[in-house]
Amino acid sequence: MNKALNELKTRIKILDVILILVDARAPLSSLNKGLLELVEHKPHIFVLMKMDLADPTYEAKWLEHFRKEDVESIFVSIDNKKTIDELKSLIYKMGEKKREKEIRKGIKPQRIKTAIIGVPNVGKSSLINKLAGKKIAVVENKPGKTKNEAWIKVGDKFDLLDTPGILPPRYENKEISTKLALIGMIKESILPIDYLVEQALIYLRNYKDLYFKKYDYELVDDVQINLLNIAKRRMFMVGNNFDLDKASIALLRDFKNGHIGRMTLEKPE
Repeated sequence: MNKALNELKTRIKILDVILILVDARAPLSSLNKGLLELVEHKPHIFVLMKMDLADPTYEAKWLEHFRKEDVESIFVSIDNKKTIDELKSLIYKMGEKKREKEIRKGIKPQRIKTAIIGVPNVGKSSLINKLAGKKIAVVENKPGKTKNEAWIKVGDKFDLLDTPGILPPRYENKEISTKLALIGMIKESILPIDYLVEQALIYLRNYKDLYFKKYDYELVDDVQINLLNIAKRRMFMVGNNFDLDKASIALLRDFKNGHIGRMTLEKPE
């Protein structure tokens, strides 16, 4: 990650617009503030990815939050062409000043140089494929897939620089690392599985209706009872007993992949 950060620093001067990708379920926790400090003097857009996994109740509130911070922001779903087209238009709009300046100087307008940055597994590869209109980047739902920088031509107006996901050197705040582990942006193994299950169930208290619809059991305060009910629902067995370990893994997988429903782990305020 240090190598990727140093390579990004050498590219800053030539970039016209920077896309800072965050996860719509936890926009602030998934923001690498070190990256923001590096590029904040350049035109940039906060792209809230995976909006189809986030609670739609908070979309307008998050957009208003970033508007007050004087930052362009947009919600994007990979499967929603309208949001992809809106992002392209926003990139063109922010890069237009450069093109106008070139025209005034009698220079042929150059392609807008755009970079896409963010923490691992935020959806960079998926977004690149959609913007380019073809499969260029490998997509996997696990952190750390992209290893090197790469320039990708997008249409006839801009070039996109793909960069590896970059995490801060450390997360001092356990709450932030917990959120990132639950939504799959850092490896779950950095925290005990029992702890992550407990935290997932705490967040699910705000979405008891989704939990019931998924597992056919009411969410209760007792972690073990919840796991037992999930094991019963899925028929997870080890010998003659219900397998609570398998239920734990299933719960965390469902939580991460949005199989329980659309949830948001943090509010703008």
